[in-house]
Amino acid sequence: LMVIARMKMLVLFGRLIKSLLNVVKTALQCESIFENWTLLRRLNHDYRYSFTLLIQSTIRLITI
Repeated sequence: LMVIARMKMLVLFGRLIKSLLNVVKTALQCESIFENWTLLRRLNHDYRYSFTLLIQSTIRLITI
């Protein structure tokens, strides 16, 4: 059971890193500061969301 949970955590972490890289890549391609700003705000939101998911799954692990 713990192994499966760890795998899920790894997958979540991998997805987080992948989305981070994607946003950085698009930010580099963007010309205007405004687009960069919106991207950064979206990234911040996504990051917080993934972080909350991670914490929730960890709590679930402990309670099992």
